[in-house]
Amino acid sequence: MRLHGLTDARFFEQNIGPLAERFDDAFATDQRGHGHAADGEGPITFDVMAQDTTAFLEHVVGRLARLGGHSNGAFVALLIALRRPDLVRRLVLVSGGFHRGSVRGGDQFAVDEVVAALGPSYGEVSPDGEEHFRVVLEKTAEMERTEPAFAKSELGKVNARTLVIFGDDDLMTREHVNATYEGIPDSELAIVPGTSYAKPLRGTPAHVDQRAKHRDGGITRRHLAALARCRLSGDFSETLSALAKHAER
Repeated sequence: MRLHGLTDARFFEQNIGPLAERFDDAFATDQRGHGHAADGEGPITFDVMAQDTTAFLEHVVGRLARLGGHSNGAFVALLIALRRPDLVRRLVLVSGGFHRGSVRGGDQFAVDEVVAALGPSYGEVSPDGEEHFRVVLEKTAEMERTEPAFAKSELGKVNARTLVIFGDDDLMTREHVNATYEGIPDSELAIVPGTSYAKPLRGTPAHVDQRAKHRDGGITRRHLAALARCRLSGDFSETLSALAKHAER
């Protein structure tokens, strides 16, 4: 199951088919106020998103799930793994933070710029209309002023085997990247070279292999080679498919 960040489930549209072929099925849901899902009254919070996703896991998926999240979706996946370990088999966390202070420079996204860039795409599918995108962004910005706010010690409670992925020029500080990897007991870390939070992936299998840390028979060269062949247009969406074999183990 794939969990998006600021965008919506279309972020993963190229992945669902291949993932469904590899596994029994695959899901990518829209959080409330995103994609095809209408917004609701009140704030958007990580707690609300985790509750909505947990309900989907219980009533639709109905079994242990492999959760892969990007950005805010990664923290939602982390929350679920901590609160409901009975629902989570594996985690893939891509460019996600466990504390709001982990972003380099501490800056939030510029609402006006995001509205201009993504507003038309939002309006294509949103039942609330394009003009509502600003409302959702303002709710998200308000959430990110105080969340997430986990201590590193909380990561030690994650039981699921976890793959942590960051670009070598990501939004998160290197200290945060290391803290995430070191804090989750059964984790593996992949640092993707020539890549940022929203920059096309570049690299070769050898480069990726040199920049990735793995242990206990973790990520193999085959997985890394598949990852290095990916070409993304502004996000890490195909990374999750490139490393799908991680979830099989």
